[in-house]
This record gives sequence, C-alpha cells and structure tokens, in this order.
Amino acid sequence: MPEAPALAAARRLILANLPQRAGDPLRVLGEGRDHVSLLVGEDLVLRLPRARRPLRRLAQEARVLACVAGRVPPSP
Repeated sequence: MPEAPALAAARRLILANLPQRAGDPLRVLGEGRDHVSLLVGEDLVLRLPRARRPLRRLAQEARVLACVAGRVPPSP
C-alpha cells in the first residue's frame, strides 16, 4: 500500500533538513481540517498544512512566536 501524501512529504522534509532522523519511524498523531500532525521517532512532532491559506497562517504564527520567545522565561 503506498504511503499517504503527508507521510511522503514528511519523509522528504526530514531527509532534506534532518538527515540524522531519516530512519526514525513516522506516525500520524492527528488530523485537523487544515493540517496533519505527525510524530517522528518519539520526540519530534511535525505539523504539515494541507493548503496554501494555512501556510500563510503558519508563517504568521512563526513571526509571532519569534517575537514572544525572547520575552518568555526558560522552563525549569
């Protein structure tokens, strides 16, 4: 049975950006209306958007998180 498109896309992203994790197992954690969440190995979660509109929203979230990150104290 062929891999679901989200799993295939995740494998390509991992291979290109985290080659040391390329052999880790992938598991679907959940699916939303506009995204799918995947577990890579035991400790990395990928959230992949399903359409371009969510891509813009993720880019906005990344900008907001970058601004907030400097103001949040580190966890103990």
